[in-house]
Amino acid sequence: MRRGPSLAFRAAVLTVAVQLAACSGGDKTSAGDPVDLGQTGECLSSQQFFAEKLWVPVLSKSCMKCHSPDGLAAQKNADLILLPTGYPGFMDNNLAMMSSLARTEFDDRSVLLRKPIGEMNHGGAAVLKADSAEYAALQEFVRRVKEGDTCQVAPTAHTFEDVVLLDAAATLRKASLSLLGRLPPAEQLQSLQTGGDGALSTALDELFAQDAFYVRLKEIYNDKLLTDRYTGYNGYAINLLNETSFPNAVDDTYDLITEEDRAKINRAVAREPLELISYIVRNDRPFTEILTAPYTVMNPFSAKMYNADAAAFTDPANESEWREAKIRYFDQDGGLYDYPTAGVLTSPMFLNRFETTPTNRNRHRARVVFDLFLATDILAIGDRPLDPVASARFANPTREDPSCNACHKIIDPVAGAFQKFDDYDQERYRPDREWHAEMFPPGYGSDEMTLDEYPFALSWLGERIAKDPRFVRAVVQQVFTALTGQKPLAYPADPEAEGFAALLKAWEAQDQFFRSAGEAFVGADASYNVKRVFKAVILSPYFRASNAVGPLSADRARELSTVGTGLLESPEVLSRKISAVVGIPWSRGYDKNEWLLSDYEVLYGGIDSDTVVDRLRTPNGVMASVQWRMANEVACASTAWDFSRPTNERNLFPFVGAADVPEDDMGAPNAAAEPLIRQNLQYLHQRILGESLATDSPELERTYQLFLQTWTEGRAAVKAKTEGDGLTYACRARVNPYTGVDLGEGEKLEKDENYAIRAWSAVITYLLSDYQFLYE
Repeated sequence: MRRGPSLAFRAAVLTVAVQLAACSGGDKTSAGDPVDLGQTGECLSSQQFFAEKLWVPVLSKSCMKCHSPDGLAAQKNADLILLPTGYPGFMDNNLAMMSSLARTEFDDRSVLLRKPIGEMNHGGAAVLKADSAEYAALQEFVRRVKEGDTCQVAPTAHTFEDVVLLDAAATLRKASLSLLGRLPPAEQLQSLQTGGDGALSTALDELFAQDAFYVRLKEIYNDKLLTDRYTGYNGYAINLLNETSFPNAVDDTYDLITEEDRAKINRAVAREPLELISYIVRNDRPFTEILTAPYTVMNPFSAKMYNADAAAFTDPANESEWREAKIRYFDQDGGLYDYPTAGVLTSPMFLNRFETTPTNRNRHRARVVFDLFLATDILAIGDRPLDPVASARFANPTREDPSCNACHKIIDPVAGAFQKFDDYDQERYRPDREWHAEMFPPGYGSDEMTLDEYPFALSWLGERIAKDPRFVRAVVQQVFTALTGQKPLAYPADPEAEGFAALLKAWEAQDQFFRSAGEAFVGADASYNVKRVFKAVILSPYFRASNAVGPLSADRARELSTVGTGLLESPEVLSRKISAVVGIPWSRGYDKNEWLLSDYEVLYGGIDSDTVVDRLRTPNGVMASVQWRMANEVACASTAWDFSRPTNERNLFPFVGAADVPEDDMGAPNAAAEPLIRQNLQYLHQRILGESLATDSPELERTYQLFLQTWTEGRAAVKAKTEGDGLTYACRARVNPYTGVDLGEGEKLEKDENYAIRAWSAVITYLLSDYQFLYE
């Protein structure tokens, strides 16, 4: 069944095609007229012209009020429907809509030029004057549609020629630490010095094959799905399952399971939607399967809970063995049936995390679907003053009141796709449930679901979302934000605002990148490989920019304000980075849990997937205190430990020993030790900060002076007996930090008579608290 055109789909189905063969008709402005040029005098492409000259100055001011999806014109079935800036791809869709109408003529003249001046019984009467600059811009747009671009010069707005990018080796280091929590092998970095970006592309493919990448991938998608909420304690996820549908979750044998196995069962059930995403990406399946897969994934522990065949697994004790499987449920009469499956949409954890009520009627779930998988904030689209008294005039406001139904006709049909799931026991499938007759019928956009499609409504919905261009944009934006820390730019709405032209160019550049990354994601083979999105972002200036070639104008600085390095690392990324760089984790002494994944996770801007669900990207005083404590404690714990290791096993001090000091006992310079100290300082700058410093670098000299002054003052204090010759207890190398086993007497390092270990610890503290270590 079909219903009338709705909202985004009316425009989305149009093909953007503005460079057409010449058509007959008048209403031309001369090429080269000032209206044809950008605010800084550059030649504009048709897309740039539409964005800069037509959208904000004309359409959003004079047309949008009536021609928005919920406007008066839309209620009267007008042909022109303009999408607001809250819609992903709104500019392309509006350009397509306007281009189509520009080619529609009445009496040999475009209707786009007749109606705005009040002709053809325009319902809004005259909104433009024929001699106005706004009307001239509209004339130029119509001319461009009919005759093609006059601009034959490549636009300069989207270039980054004045931006310094990280080289291939530095880019791989940043990507590897961000996605794997590892430093790339030295030989691989060396090969990139000669192989450049070609070798970098291959190295990134190797990075995506690592198990650690999938740990990071699941973190990225948990930021949206938030299902790690149910890993909070053993049994949290299991307790959500309906005992009739899934009796193994509550049978008598569950209480006999060991605490360790209970934890594995709970993790398996709680993380099922994230593991499904990981499985799809790991096996190079189309990423659309996160919404369309007729299967989920289980390990031996979740298989029993979901009434699946546990015998299909190779090792019943291996919680890392994930296989495709079908959830099966028991009905009230004891019959065993396949659970309807549509990727994460039917995941019991997804359904519980985004729950519904008898009065909400799945609208919350529908809003989440639009947000997560269509990059569309329904609440922002409907963000306008409402008259509560006016709605009282309608028996059914959500369908009859124009101020309500503009949003409800979008969201209610999607809510209807969840109709077969219980309002109280969120994951319980009830095939006998019927939809609410007073609501918009189940469907998607202009497609209405037929009755015989209701039993597999979410599969029906998933297939349509996967084909929507907004799904591509949602995936690109999710990866982009995860890797850069930047949310997609909002379209600048006020042309009178300071720096409007620069902000518009920044938006256009980002929008162009999103479209390019989206094309790579889909691919010529329609493979929807999300790894290509990761690669596109990593290779882009948004990830790699490190500086400007020279001084920037105020406008150019605005354009580049969200480009490049400077992302505060998340607790998870920073925790792994600490281990990768210094060789040991920053962990609690009594149980070895890492501080940034426990006590300090939320304090450092992380989430708990429960009450704290948004990451902090801007540091505050508490986070600064965590940084200082981390730098001091990690330096304390790692310095003596590293010196206690054989030279070839050290992470931090491969070129010096604890006896290598700047001066001998008589105060004479130690000519043999100073070059070794400087060499190790060079090495530390490279290992910890990714800096390649020359031996005569001022930065290296400052670090050497820090070491020298700390050592000089400390040695004097030891000699004066105002400070002891032993290391602080927490800083001693006494126990293997990985195994917890005491070191042998010959391995322990508890004394620091010459103060060298403490001087090196000061250097490590200095480097670990550096901006370049704490930010990407």
